[in-house]
Amino acid sequence: MRSHPQWRDAGFVVNVVPEDLPAAREIHNNAALPDTHLFSAVDNFFQLPAILALCSLIVTVETAVMHLANAVHVPVIALMRQNNPEWVPIDRENSAVILVKEMDAWVTKIELPEVMETVLSWPLC
Repeated sequence: MRSHPQWRDAGFVVNVVPEDLPAAREIHNNAALPDTHLFSAVDNFFQLPAILALCSLIVTVETAVMHLANAVHVPVIALMRQNNPEWVPIDRENSAVILVKEMDAWVTKIELPEVMETVLSWPLC
């Protein structure tokens, strides 16, 4: 993302579930990415919406993060497996959904160029 002028000076927060935090720390430390921080709501789940509220844009899979981003009025790009009305972000004006191409595929099949195209076309970016 930093290769694009609008993101050159951006800071990034990578949210990790507490049980994956040790492995994520190792990857994070080895990558040494500037202005990139790991976060995990290890003390209290309500730390998560507080951190999300500080963000300008959230890219996430179809989890509570997607819904919390809407709740704190932060634009969200959601990577989703299915187009179920009960699971899509509620705040459609501040949300974009990228669906997998194949019915039984996982969100890991959504490729980076497609995500970047959506990020770069986002009105606030």
